[in-house]
Amino acid sequence: MQEDKCPLSTDLIQLIDREANLLCHGFSKKNLEGLRKRIRHLFLQYIRTPAYNPEVVRLLKVSLKVHIKAFRRLHKLLLS
Repeated sequence: MQEDKCPLSTDLIQLIDREANLLCHGFSKKNLEGLRKRIRHLFLQYIRTPAYNPEVVRLLKVSLKVHIKAFRRLHKLLLS
């Protein structure tokens, strides 16, 4: 994603960096819920956009619920 210089990926990277910074400064996970919702929303927007993810056209038939669950699991793994 860092190779992309589009506004969407730039915003997503900035939000993830902000979350990491807040965690390092002792903010609780409860206080980060709004930020995490924004990150999830931008991530889903990013992976659903054919301009950024050409494979999405082929995969659009897969339920979005599967992607959301997978992202939440990945997000939990990255935070632990």
